[in-house]
This record gives sequence, C-alpha cells and structure tokens, in this order.
Amino acid sequence: MRQTNYKLSTIVALLSLSCGAGTTTPKVVLENSTREKFDTINKSQLMTDIETQKQGYIELIKLCLGDNKKKEVSSFIDTLRNYNGDQNYYTTLNYVKEYLDNNGIHFIMALDWKQEIRDLVWRVNSSLKDNFNINIELPNPKDYGENASVSAKNVFRDFDKSIQKQNFKLGFIDTNSDEYVIIVHKISDESKVKEAVKKIGYPYIDANSPKINNEK
Repeated sequence: MRQTNYKLSTIVALLSLSCGAGTTTPKVVLENSTREKFDTINKSQLMTDIETQKQGYIELIKLCLGDNKKKEVSSFIDTLRNYNGDQNYYTTLNYVKEYLDNNGIHFIMALDWKQEIRDLVWRVNSSLKDNFNINIELPNPKDYGENASVSAKNVFRDFDKSIQKQNFKLGFIDTNSDEYVIIVHKISDESKVKEAVKKIGYPYIDANSPKINNEK
C-alpha cells in the first residue's frame, strides 16, 4: 500500500481548479508537521462534496453495518461536515474512522501495514459477528511466521478466501497510504459497495489487487 501520494503543490493547484469563476480559492494553511498526512488527499476527494460523501456513507451503512448500530451511525453521518483538508483530521474518512473506533463499531476498519495478523483476525471476526451475526474460521496467524504483519504475502487473499466460503469478502477503500481500510461485505453487494466507496471519494479494490499485496 506504500504508493506515491499527491504533493502539496498539486493539492493546492487542484483546489484552485475546483473553484468556479468569481469564487475565491480556498486558503490552505499547513504546519510542517501536517504536510505528510495532507499529501494523501487525492483528486477525487477534493472534488467530492460533503452531501455526496454522506450519501456514500449511508449506503455503506445499509449494506455493511448491523441493524443495532445503523440508527446511531446514520445520525452521526447526518451531522457530518467536510474534513478534507482539515489540519487535525486531514480527511473526512479519518474523522469517521476515529468515531467508529472510539465507539467500538467494526464497520470501516483501518490497519497499519505493520500491524500483527492477529489484529486482522480480531477486526474481521468482530465485523462478521456484529454486523452479520456469523462466525467463520479464519487463517491462523502462526502460519505466516513469528514476525509477520498484515502486509505479508497472501495474508489478505487467504482471509478473503476463508470468508468467501460463506459468501462474504474483504473490500478495501484505497486511501493511497500506508494503511489498509477494510470493509467486510456480502459478495452479492460488491457493485453497490464499490459505488458507495466512490461517492465518499475513493476507489474500491479487493483482496486480489496488486496494491493490497504490495505487488508491482
């Protein structure tokens, strides 16, 4: 997942292009410490208005979140503002992920590329149980070696194959960064999930993507 990101100058230029005639270019003020994370914002994010983003999140809630949490998270999304370019959160997605993590909601889930495979087991198991009321046997982290992380060869492919036996799969929100942002969903809903992810400003990729598996 370690890919080249848009540079700050490119982001500012895109912001300028996104403003119509007679409008003022949004002012982007960044401290040095925020530049690296702000670089991860891509063109589709900059061009995606907050109402379209909210629509995408609501569609993902309907498809991928358990009934007991749908009302709570939908209410949160209804009041969401645009955090793309924010100096604290950098993207709206980061703000949403923080809310979900703080409230123990296994819906849109992020893992750093260096995290242990047991963290992936916990995330996928929690999502399947909480959102779909199902338990599926997942690969054993020990099979990948003592120091293996989630970015080790075939980890995501293997986990995806395991849950596909029960008609689920791993979907990924491509943030073009050093993290994996995962959504567990039904295989039959893949096209709908892909369209919803596009609305929040990102491409959708699956566990067989070379990008997910660090393949050139």
